[in-house]
Amino acid sequence: MRGLGLVRKMKFLNSLILPAALAILAAPARPAFEHVGFYTHGGWVFDYPFAPRAGQRVDYANMFQLLKRMDYDTVQIWPLLEAIPMPLTTADRAELTAFRPILQDGRDAGLRTWMVLCANLTTPPSISSVPWRQRNPYPVMRTIRFDNGAESAEYRAHRGEMLKILNNADGYVTIDGDPGGYANAQPQHFVDVFLNDRTVIEQHGTHPTQQSVIPWIWCGWGTNGVWSEPIEPSIRATLDLLPAQLPEPWSLLPGRSDRDGHGNGRTNMRLIDEYNLESRSTLLFYEAIEFEPVPPSATLRFADIRRYFQEEAAQHRKANGVMGNAQQPIMALPNIYLFARLARNVSYATKTDDAVLDDLAVLLGGPPALLRPAWQCLALPLAGIPRISPRISARPRSPATQPPSSPAAPRSTSTSSPRKSKAAAACSPR
Repeated sequence: MRGLGLVRKMKFLNSLILPAALAILAAPARPAFEHVGFYTHGGWVFDYPFAPRAGQRVDYANMFQLLKRMDYDTVQIWPLLEAIPMPLTTADRAELTAFRPILQDGRDAGLRTWMVLCANLTTPPSISSVPWRQRNPYPVMRTIRFDNGAESAEYRAHRGEMLKILNNADGYVTIDGDPGGYANAQPQHFVDVFLNDRTVIEQHGTHPTQQSVIPWIWCGWGTNGVWSEPIEPSIRATLDLLPAQLPEPWSLLPGRSDRDGHGNGRTNMRLIDEYNLESRSTLLFYEAIEFEPVPPSATLRFADIRRYFQEEAAQHRKANGVMGNAQQPIMALPNIYLFARLARNVSYATKTDDAVLDDLAVLLGGPPALLRPAWQCLALPLAGIPRISPRISARPRSPATQPPSSPAAPRSTSTSSPRKSKAAAACSPR
């Protein structure tokens, strides 16, 4: 992304990859998942360049090229259409039109490009006082009830107008809640969301026979509150209806949390297996790459990433694909890299952490001896962080030599994750 310091200067994006990097990617592999995806989570706004929402088109294009070089073939984007109120204004229509080429850039980079929406959320017109991509919708989010005929019809028409503009994605993903949904919402109403989207795609999509609707199976449509009750009954009610009613093409995005006893645990993985829907499913290993919520910071999660793949080893031959996610991808590059390597080659799990970092450094065209210690700061205690070399000036720049400021974006108000390490805080830019 633009303004990324070291990453900004990596000339590999438009040049030949080092022979050693080619050797890494061409090494004999034991096939794991057929498709490997990355979900660039745009739900929060951090200062540029940490949050995807703060990036411009060129930033997304560079990210797409990097993901492709890392052997991803799918990217999922949450542009936060929920922050666009009804009815669609001229200004918001123009912003959506300007965002549309980003989806095409993903496809042009060779990535299946998916877009995420919530099922029934919007915001009041007052939020339009600031540009779309700088809005924080959470304090004023409005839940649409599908059992209210007039309200439901207005929202579906609004959603359709936005999809007519953003009509060039390869997949349209809708989550079943968190955020979205409401207590005792009817399963059929969730299915109807995809039927309506399918109609819009058939009429206005750029390649409708290849554009999928994709239910994101997460916390259960119609639960009384996120994680406040068992989600399995609601998930089952949805899975009982979807396969029989969704017209082709469609697939599923079942997600799991970090571990059993946290969030949804492995509930959805077990249910997808029980319903024999693995071949339709891209498994979302949520929080494998980046635990949430987090401020602009990161930790090396190599052990956790290996654990996810080990726990879901039985799915390697059955699932259609696998996906990881991050809200600030530039901070989590080593984790993003390891995720893709394991998804493509399960035997890569035997690599040491140092060897993984060295492989990533070679892929990026930089010296491992320099980059490995820098990335290792994400796992070191404060006392273990290397001193700055005396050959590197630590003096503050004068105003005349300061780099141009990055595009303004509201600071995140999210709280720090309890799992954030002291090393992450020390290595995190402020």
